[in-house]
Amino acid sequence: MEEELISIVITTYNRSNKLEDAIKSAFYQTYKNIEVIVVDDNSEIQNEREKTKEIVRKYNNINLILNSTNLGGALSRNEGIKASKGKLISFLDDDDIYLPERLKRMYEEYLKHKEENVGLIYCNCSRINDKKEIIGSYEHSYNGLPLYQQMLGCIAGTSMWLAKKDVLESVSMFEDTPSKQDSILLLKIIANGYKVYSVNQNLVLYYEHNGNGISGVKLSNIKGLLNYRNWCRKFYDNLSNKRMINNVECNFSRQLITLYIINDMRREANNELKNIIRRKPISGVMLKSTYKIWFSKNYLRKLGVK
Repeated sequence: MEEELISIVITTYNRSNKLEDAIKSAFYQTYKNIEVIVVDDNSEIQNEREKTKEIVRKYNNINLILNSTNLGGALSRNEGIKASKGKLISFLDDDDIYLPERLKRMYEEYLKHKEENVGLIYCNCSRINDKKEIIGSYEHSYNGLPLYQQMLGCIAGTSMWLAKKDVLESVSMFEDTPSKQDSILLLKIIANGYKVYSVNQNLVLYYEHNGNGISGVKLSNIKGLLNYRNWCRKFYDNLSNKRMINNVECNFSRQLITLYIINDMRREANNELKNIIRRKPISGVMLKSTYKIWFSKNYLRKLGVK
């Protein structure tokens, strides 16, 4: 049986120093029926685009898309999807690296579930630092329709995906949001009844950093998290009980409290604390203790805020 063409979409922004490693890992795959699409998101840094062109010129078969304006990570991936020829699409961030068996293992898993309304296959990943040393991993093994688990935290980032193109198109692809782009799209896929399946192997090296990439900075992360919560709320009726909804809401509030405090947004943080209390009533003593911890100078220092 002939293997399906897999389109690998690599979005890049301000990381020409890492881009070539990502491209090499795409071409080093043991699965060979691929096309590589690089989407350059029009960096404001001088000569960054020329560096991207110089890297791509080393390869004969890369489709290079040059955004005329800066679109951000979500819309850049959408440009790659629209340009792709493959029935299956695999994403790769410009600072991540595929291990050689990544596509082969995931395609084999896809074939197992091809007739089961599958929308996406995902794998696990190893986290690396600047020296490419492994410092941890992200590992999940949720299969089927794990909507609740996805609402509590993204099951897998885009570099761990192998998705059907028609499924991505059917749920309107990525939303234009400064962060949580992968979370929202994976949520839409599951909530619309498409199944996901996992390959329980670490097949990607995921670069963990604190710098600015396409995802943006802390204030943008707040907007992205709020957007994600709004998307989750659209599908609360799909959850089986109110306890799940309360757990999801409290999880969002805890994350937002931290981000609000870092950005000195005390009123917003207090509103999220009230949301937790409303959904999970606690005693006055516990409330006083919790409030002191979250809003104390000691807590700010733990977060690295002067």
